[in-house]
Amino acid sequence: MSKDIQRNFVFKNVMAYRIGPNWNATVPEIEAALSANRFTECTPGQDKSVGWTEPRNVANGPLLESIGGQWIAKLLIETKAVPSSVVKRKAEIQAQDIPGWLVSSYAGLTVALDITLTDDLKNEGLARELVNRLQNARKDQGLDVTDRILVSIDTDENTWNALEQYKTYICNEILADSLRLEQGLQNATLLI
Repeated sequence: MSKDIQRNFVFKNVMAYRIGPNWNATVPEIEAALSANRFTECTPGQDKSVGWTEPRNVANGPLLESIGGQWIAKLLIETKAVPSSVVKRKAEIQAQDIPGWLVSSYAGLTVALDITLTDDLKNEGLARELVNRLQNARKDQGLDVTDRILVSIDTDENTWNALEQYKTYICNEILADSLRLEQGLQNATLLI
């Protein structure tokens, strides 16, 4: 900052400077310099705009005005973190380009669902399906809602290992006192 210009006081969003006695620019020269950098609003792809504007907000008015013997100029700064049109366009592009996700948008709301089937999800699905089938078998057998049962399953070792991690859940849901693996079951109810 020049020694001929001193910052005099600061208000919220306002800075006032006092120009010293050695300043020799004329009002038309200052007006011409300000006009070369007139403020224009940010365009959709622009994140910041800086320029001079009319102190009294009179469209196309002078950029330098004398008020009470003081010369006033107004610098306007407009900033956008990211222009909204860019955010919207980028979000729409990203919403459609997420591998492994199912994405849907409606009325400005976008929902993304991870459709990757992990081993844990597959095992939980298997356990839930077994609960559903066993509940239907209880109903078909005419069992009371509070009747406790014992369940034996004849299946391969991989399926059993998958079900075993949800054994407590399965037993609680179907009111089973036990759930065990048994090869070669005879006289059993077949649940496919």
